[in-house]
Amino acid sequence: MSYKVLIADDEMIILSGIKFMIRWEDNDASVVATAKNGLEAYEKIKELHPDIVITDVKMPIMNGLELLKRTSENFPEIVFVILTSLEEFKLAKEAIRYNATDYLLKTELDDKTLTESLTRAKVECDKRKTFISTQSNRMLTKDSLERTVSALLQMRTIPRESILLLNSGGLLRNYAMIGLYTRFPSGGEEESREEKEARTIELFNWVKEIAEKIIPSYIPAFHSMDPIAEKYHLIAYLASDLDPLSWTRTRKLLDEKIASATLMVTGAETELLATDVYQSYDSLDSCRNSFASMLHSHYLENPDPVFEPLGLEKTFARLEFAIRNSVRDSFSMTMDEIISAIGKKDHTKNQALFVTDGIISALKSGFEETPLSLDGEELIRDAVAEFTFAERRRDITEALENLKQEVLAVLSPASGNQNPVISRAKKYVAENIGKPITLSEVASAAFVSPSYLSALFKKTTGKSLVEYINECKIEKAKEMFDTGSTRVDETALSLGFENIYYFSKVFKKMTGQSPTEYLKRLKS
Repeated sequence: MSYKVLIADDEMIILSGIKFMIRWEDNDASVVATAKNGLEAYEKIKELHPDIVITDVKMPIMNGLELLKRTSENFPEIVFVILTSLEEFKLAKEAIRYNATDYLLKTELDDKTLTESLTRAKVECDKRKTFISTQSNRMLTKDSLERTVSALLQMRTIPRESILLLNSGGLLRNYAMIGLYTRFPSGGEEESREEKEARTIELFNWVKEIAEKIIPSYIPAFHSMDPIAEKYHLIAYLASDLDPLSWTRTRKLLDEKIASATLMVTGAETELLATDVYQSYDSLDSCRNSFASMLHSHYLENPDPVFEPLGLEKTFARLEFAIRNSVRDSFSMTMDEIISAIGKKDHTKNQALFVTDGIISALKSGFEETPLSLDGEELIRDAVAEFTFAERRRDITEALENLKQEVLAVLSPASGNQNPVISRAKKYVAENIGKPITLSEVASAAFVSPSYLSALFKKTTGKSLVEYINECKIEKAKEMFDTGSTRVDETALSLGFENIYYFSKVFKKMTGQSPTEYLKRLKS
């Protein structure tokens, strides 16, 4: 190769003298550019990318030391040789600290010293390029390893080249696959869909952080795998350099340690799944298949599943037609068919999610351009969230049953202009005004999920269901006071309030006065 050289000096005599001092081609080099100051030199470095720069220390606009610093930051492979006089020798020594390879005294410069310095610069140039190439290859290999491990659970079969890459990277020495399932605590009845999603994601990230602080104490090396179908429930790793003899005990201790830590910090429950230790890189497919079987068994809650097709492809068109034309019986029967197949036939979670995607598409098309499109959008958002965060088969079937009831409620003929779901909710509140009323109870009476009812009630009435219930109770309390009741405690208990304090607080918030003050005004 021919080394590209750039020379920078503000003295034309020196610049010209160096350029013609030796036969550059005899030294496997060529002068590709010259510059009269540091800024000009830097612009040409960016454009031509020379291998070697020979530069004066003292130059206008940008001196040689600043040129060296800036080039080292952006092009560390470029080698510098510094030209200096005796007076500038301290600057030359500082340049050495910034990785200049050599310095030449102008008073001693001749063809021999220039050739010797060029030889040293070429050797350094080769070293730097080799080092940078090695580092680049290492980074490339590291990235390739991480991408390959990440995709292991998504491949139908693992390509031979991927297995060999993981083996050459040392990841298939006494290896196993492990997965950490997480079940999150409830956020309360009044929690909105958005709040639940945000809380689940935050807790999941906490669990992952806790796990990855604990795992290194038990497992020498581990790399993340991406479980697409288990996005917010499963954290999966390929673990390496394990001790096969102690693995059973190790994974038990790891399970207990993570479970204890996550429960204490987040309130979430965890369960560790782990394959046996495999010792041959040719067994990676077997390891992956064993792990996949564990995941299927966990999802189905069946230790020995027998898989069969769900056969639900034709149901999506029927759902779309039923929704678009408000045919409740057809919609109900089709959903029952889907729920029965999901509940009874063994299948992978990916198959179930394919079905739920088809249902969501049918709902979108069915509700589109109908008077119920806004209700449909709310239903769809709730359904997507439930399917996304479903962990097991029973979670999927429960979400499907909720969706069925909510769509049927929306498809019901409305009484006047009132939404049928809101009508049923208000009717339940009115009929049960004398006892404690929960969101779950009202939702069950309205045939919808609590999260859907909460969002729909707020959107339709402008107030939360809890606010509405309290308003109804306080109106009833005022009616009781107006017709002769004088005992605040009896009134509070007869309306399902837990204590007088809370009743008084709600009463004052709704009316602007306490129950006692209200009674005094009645008597006056």
